[in-house]
Amino acid sequence: LGGDLLVSARPVPPAPPQALSIRRATPADAASVAALAEDVAPRVLAGARENRRYIITHPHRLSDVTQYYDRMWDDYEAAARIAAELEAAG
Repeated sequence: LGGDLLVSARPVPPAPPQALSIRRATPADAASVAALAEDVAPRVLAGARENRRYIITHPHRLSDVTQYYDRMWDDYEAAARIAAELEAAG
């Protein structure tokens, strides 16, 4: 069993590049990410003064972060459900 478990625990190789959806960045993409140093520096300094663990320089991107962590939370809940189902069947 141990050998099988080790084999199944190996990471899945990444998809070949031709299978990925690649698109060029547009000026609109850069505008939503890029910021001028004079705009970011005061936020970084204020965050450092307050000893913040995370210094957010683009607060308007909150919805992106929320979506990311919502998906992660869904996966944790699925893992708990699967574990409970396996334990009940076990």
